[in-house]
Amino acid sequence: MANKSVKSKALREVVTLEQWVEVSTINGATITELFPSNRELLEKLSKMTPTPDLIYRRIFFRNGVPPEYAWVKPTDQQREFGGICIQRLTVDEWKNRIEAEAEQDPPSNHVGPSPDPRPKPKVRGECECQACQVNRQRLEDAGVEVL
Repeated sequence: MANKSVKSKALREVVTLEQWVEVSTINGATITELFPSNRELLEKLSKMTPTPDLIYRRIFFRNGVPPEYAWVKPTDQQREFGGICIQRLTVDEWKNRIEAEAEQDPPSNHVGPSPDPRPKPKVRGECECQACQVNRQRLEDAGVEVL
């Protein structure tokens, strides 16, 4: 039986920007801080060549996941103790997201869910979790480039 060598398609590097989102509950109020701020990230983005493929939001829940962030679907342990989740957004998705977040009523600095969740890029070690696999297949079926 002869071994067939399979040539793998070279994966291009994925250019990203990062935003750290820190969520705390202090005296019953949910506080969300963005590092860098959306304005600062927009300034950085305007100076980048090439334009990033994705913007990563790393959302850190310092002391539990508050009700405003129920969309992350936390486990009981995460709801009580916190943790981290990651949003991967294209530049356009991120711009749409921050526009929607700016229009919140009542006004807050809270971030919202990504309407089109992106799986971890293959070049960064494709994630095998069920959510990433489902999202990857859904995007591929829709003819969307999946990195």
